[in-house]
Amino acid sequence: VLHKETIRTIAEAHALPELSDDVAALLASDLEYRLREIAQDAAKFMKHAKRKRLKTEDVNYALRLRNIEPLYGYSAYDNADLKQEEQLFKRVQGAPEIFTAADKMVLLSDVISSRLAKVPVDVTYTAHWLAVEGVQPAIPQNPPIQTAEEDEPDAPAAAAAAAVAGQNGGGAAPVAGAQTVKNVVRHVLSRELQLYHQNVKDAIKSSDPQYQDEVYAGVSQDPGLHQLVPYFAQFIQEQVTSNLKHPPVLENVLRLVEALVANANLFLEPYLHQILPAVLTCVVSKRLGESVGDDRHWAVRVKAAKLAAAICDKYGNKYNDIQARTTRTMVNAFLDPTKALTTRYGAIVCLDALGPRVVDIFLIGNAKEFDRLLSPKLDDKNTHDDALKIKQTLLEAVGRVIQHSALFQDALQGEDRQEQYKALQDFFGEELTPYLKPRP
Repeated sequence: VLHKETIRTIAEAHALPELSDDVAALLASDLEYRLREIAQDAAKFMKHAKRKRLKTEDVNYALRLRNIEPLYGYSAYDNADLKQEEQLFKRVQGAPEIFTAADKMVLLSDVISSRLAKVPVDVTYTAHWLAVEGVQPAIPQNPPIQTAEEDEPDAPAAAAAAAVAGQNGGGAAPVAGAQTVKNVVRHVLSRELQLYHQNVKDAIKSSDPQYQDEVYAGVSQDPGLHQLVPYFAQFIQEQVTSNLKHPPVLENVLRLVEALVANANLFLEPYLHQILPAVLTCVVSKRLGESVGDDRHWAVRVKAAKLAAAICDKYGNKYNDIQARTTRTMVNAFLDPTKALTTRYGAIVCLDALGPRVVDIFLIGNAKEFDRLLSPKLDDKNTHDDALKIKQTLLEAVGRVIQHSALFQDALQGEDRQEQYKALQDFFGEELTPYLKPRP
């Protein structure tokens, strides 16, 4: 239906550079697909109105259904019923497949003999009281004052008054305050997407693992979830905030985020500012669980840390500072002596998940701080178990980098490396020996 010449004409009208044949053909096919969708929706509105002729209002309804501004300035009369010189569109001579808006012919004699327009009023300004001692005067220049009763009218009384007015005199009398102004364009979800969204919400708090696996597998593969992404982002943020004492719910929320990230058909970039903070909250929150002895939070922190690293790895090319900001947040959480041990544990596992170079620079590079941060906690009976777990996690993270890095094959080269090596030996002692490669 659409030809490459039509696309080139539209591009030239918008001052775009000349398009190649391949680009114009692709744009033509895509535009034809969009127009077919709108035409099909408009035909549905026509059938519901029990008409056989498509009108402009049907097309406008179809555009509103897809959250697109309607086209203004086109009336509903039939273009075929008009004379050739009065039609809105006409074919271009020499290119019958291209249509253009018809310019109305105006005779110069008619312009000369017509009456002149009125001279516009000069620009003036006046002063009036916007408020007097905190009270807005009831003058025409000020907006009308509405009370709470006017903003929320009694719906049954308004309906009854409208019904009585319709019975008594034909036209329904307007009821003060009974009408509300709504936006022209609304984001409307289909019934199917609403049910899908509800099923995902039910899976978060469900205890059936098979049902949860099916839902998350669908989220990770379904290509038609674009309209649900903002609702999922808001839902994830709300669930993390309100369920910090329920680790199973947090783990299910993280599975939902993992499924969304794994779906290659979704465009998550505009919503990362909502999703990533929720994930990092699960990493460094002071307490995840109902009591101090609830150990389920360790697994939640590890899963959230790996998920945050996956997000940084996938979207790091488009947002260059996403990994830098995440790393800075984790380093500050680890080096801050006022933070809880659980927060430091989350910071360590997240830095470990971000890669060996991050561990080398920010963990091994701060080896001198290990003793200051953890030794007092290891000596305290109340915090000994948590501190010991953090020490073991830190040893594994540092040890893997040492074992697979050529930088530590000869630890005595360079003053900085000597100091780091000595600090690690002083803190870990013989526990570090299995990770050290023998010197040649």
